[in-house]
Amino acid sequence: MPNAFTFGRIQADASIVVTKGLLEALTPEEVNAVLSSETGRIKHWDFLTMTAASIVPLLLYHRYRESWRPCRCRHLSFESFSGWPKLQSGCHPR
Repeated sequence: MPNAFTFGRIQADASIVVTKGLLEALTPEEVNAVLSSETGRIKHWDFLTMTAASIVPLLLYHRYRESWRPCRCRHLSFESFSGWPKLQSGCHPR
C-alpha cells in the first residue's frame, strides 16, 4: 500500500517514512512532491500532532494490560480455630 508519513519528537529527530509501494506507484517528480510535503510538515511542526495522537492508543493499551495483569499480592485469611493467620495468594478487590 503506498504511504508516506512523518514522525518524531522534535525537528532534529523527525523522520520521513516512505513505503516501497509509493516509490513503485509514483513517478520521481511525484515522489519529490510527496517528500517536500512531508518536509513541510517537519518545518511547521505538524508531525508532532500525529506523534502525540499515536501515543493515545499506546497508553490505552498499556492501561488495559495493567488492568488484566494477575495480582501478585498476598493477603491474610484467618482460620476460625487455629488462631494463626494463613497466607493465601489472591487479589484484593479493586
